[in-house]
Amino acid sequence: FPNKLYACIICRRKMESAKSDGNDMPYIHMGINGVYRGKTKDRIPNGVGEFVCNDENDVIIRTKGIWEDGVLIHGTRHQGDQWVFTGFFHANGNEKEGNIKFRNGVEFDGTFNDEGDFKHGRMKNVGRDRTGYYEGEFFNGKRGGAGELYVNGTLYKGNWADDKLEGEGTMITRKPNIEASGIWHDNHLTGS
Repeated sequence: FPNKLYACIICRRKMESAKSDGNDMPYIHMGINGVYRGKTKDRIPNGVGEFVCNDENDVIIRTKGIWEDGVLIHGTRHQGDQWVFTGFFHANGNEKEGNIKFRNGVEFDGTFNDEGDFKHGRMKNVGRDRTGYYEGEFFNGKRGGAGELYVNGTLYKGNWADDKLEGEGTMITRKPNIEASGIWHDNHLTGS
């Protein structure tokens, strides 16, 4: 407990000495302690600035952008070397709409729900040859709802649930040339 109290006093002193000229300032964003550097108004991020913190796995998260009264509006967020997001943010700090590029080359353009999970958009550079895509709806960060997947020469148009083909849909392959339409369950066509 004494160490926490001492750390709190140090943080308060740093905050009191921080000015809007770009000094480092301890700040909590999205419930995570970190350091903010940039424009402020009444010791709250306001204008162009950068927030740096570590996530629960000790990965450095770096967010540069435009802040209004302590709320991140637009900018770029780097999650270590895992992914980079550029776009707009929800009031709670999670991604709202924009582009995210993953380390493996997969990209997503679209919208995100309040928790920062994919909501609707186009994911590209998927499949073995990296020419595939999925365009459609997501639920809890997985393909869910209406969508179209093209991967490794096969096209599927229809419904998804929990990242699997589910409900009405059509699958078309070119080699061999096959078209299968009907009701799908757990990635399998039911009936004939």
